[in-house]
Amino acid sequence: MKTRAPWSPVHSGRSLGPISSSVLLAAVLSAGLGLSACSQSTDQEGDEATVGMGNATPAVSPALSGTPAGDALAVPSAITRIDDVVGLGEIIAVRGEKTLAMGTLADFQGDSAKVVELPSAECGDITITEDTVVIPCGTQVLLINDGEITRSIDTEMQVRAAALTSTGEVVVANHEDNKVWVHHPEADAKVDEIIADRPSTQILALPQPEGPDAVVRTWNETTTIQDIQWTKGKPGGTLRVGLGIGRMSPGEDGTLVVSDTTGDQIAIYTADRIIRLHQTAPIDDSPWAVAWDKHNHLAWAASTGTNSLVGYDISQGVPEERQRLSIPENTIFLSVLDDGSLITATKDATELRLIPNPGAGSSAK
Repeated sequence: MKTRAPWSPVHSGRSLGPISSSVLLAAVLSAGLGLSACSQSTDQEGDEATVGMGNATPAVSPALSGTPAGDALAVPSAITRIDDVVGLGEIIAVRGEKTLAMGTLADFQGDSAKVVELPSAECGDITITEDTVVIPCGTQVLLINDGEITRSIDTEMQVRAAALTSTGEVVVANHEDNKVWVHHPEADAKVDEIIADRPSTQILALPQPEGPDAVVRTWNETTTIQDIQWTKGKPGGTLRVGLGIGRMSPGEDGTLVVSDTTGDQIAIYTADRIIRLHQTAPIDDSPWAVAWDKHNHLAWAASTGTNSLVGYDISQGVPEERQRLSIPENTIFLSVLDDGSLITATKDATELRLIPNPGAGSSAK
């Protein structure tokens, strides 16, 4: 039996869905739960995570018993193996070895998704900002709209993580350097360099109700998460995430859903001013892919250790299970569209799986 990380929920008493994270943080602070300690850097803990922490990978799934939820959803024939999938709003983006397919659910159902050839097979994680797909490939970051490359940034280094802010800055990082670079949209191609705590596994830009986007990065090797104060040119605080962070996914108003794969937990963070842990709870074995369902106000987590996909209501201070589904073995990709429909895919899959709005009727009250 695996040792769980300490369970430290922070009670809000309100939903993370329709209200702003500033209200949530006010509730947290009024509860007097000592969150100031959560924003301390981990530098004093040394260069490496404690033995047995970090470098999490999804567990190999047991054989699935029964029928998984949803139906198969084909991808364009140019995608012979799915290496990444992200859905946000109405847009779905699927990356193959050197090909990207993008479009709406109707486009994929009608075999009319747009296909873009990528310059390299060495590409990182897809992110989406509104209707723009962002993908780092080799030494470039590509911004793609409606199947057309609308902006290409040459970074002069290998990049594996990139995100676009709502004001047009492109924030990039990689697996080798403890730096984050902010490429501004102006014609003079101004670039700011910020020293981060470690290299980066993922990086996300999170729109805020007011002010600039929050930027958050993770590093799986030391199971840490950090906000980047990019408008001030400096790093923010760094937090340890359980025993072994898996993936993070954006929510609303600076909210993040994060999996602790090694510790079998789901974690909710907010990052409107600084990164803060908000809630954690033990869940099914080896959670990896996570996503926020703004239609039903549920946090979803897919666990490869149990072939389960569970939706949690996080409005009561501790995540509470609302929906449970069976999913195919080794499901490691998960996204939620605007209408609450889930898009999943397994490791090395050749097709997606569509689960139409399974959270209906279980929205947070």
